[in-house]
Amino acid sequence: GTFSANANVSNYALSLDGEDDFVQIPNNAGYFINNKLTVGCKVNISDFNQINSNGGYKLLTKYHTSNNGRAFSFQLGEDNGVLNIALTISNGSDGIGNFTNYKFNYNFNINEWYDIQATYNINEVSSNRIKIYLNGQELMNPTIIHDYSVNIGSNNTPIEISRLYDNQHNDQVGFFNGFIDNVHVWNEVLSQSEILYYMNCPPSGNESGLVGYWNFEEGSGNTVLDLSPNGNNGTINGANYDTNIPVQSCGLTNVN
Repeated sequence: GTFSANANVSNYALSLDGEDDFVQIPNNAGYFINNKLTVGCKVNISDFNQINSNGGYKLLTKYHTSNNGRAFSFQLGEDNGVLNIALTISNGSDGIGNFTNYKFNYNFNINEWYDIQATYNINEVSSNRIKIYLNGQELMNPTIIHDYSVNIGSNNTPIEISRLYDNQHNDQVGFFNGFIDNVHVWNEVLSQSEILYYMNCPPSGNESGLVGYWNFEEGSGNTVLDLSPNGNNGTINGANYDTNIPVQSCGLTNVN
């Protein structure tokens, strides 16, 4: 398809302290997320001191731990001193055979902006169902924890930025320490050329398959507007707007 430039200028990102800051976005019947998914955002990590004690840094989750509330979790983690980016897909419940999880090692730096996007396609062959792109380039050689062909859980669980809520044990984990911007969710698998496009040019809001897009341009208050057709606004809990923003260069781009 052909994409035109988006002239929106980014003035703000969201700053999260790694202690208790998060954004909650209620479930929306318009999501229709079932067997294909793309999630993406821009992140700038302030430090990794809390990454293990926080149970990883949860960038974007739709994942409560009771009442078949698990759907997906997109996160940064660390294993034996090695940093990674991971996507977990669940059909709702816990247990072997009910979820898929890939981890990709990457040596992230602090105080540097990254564009991270991940896709899941139930129809792909084993070992190729999840792909993760960092600054537009596909990461290779994942550590595959589980690799099952599962539908993404359909539930009333909210989407959360910088938190995973373990409501079975009344516990919350995953608070992210850093800055986040341009969070987007799709109910389809973006191609690499589309990944590259949206790395440079944020969605306009009316794209086919776009089910949620939050760019944090409000600048004040505790409501983040969803610019997708669903209009599914989120509520800020503790986080603050900040002018530390990623550089974006958006010109006319054709994607075929």
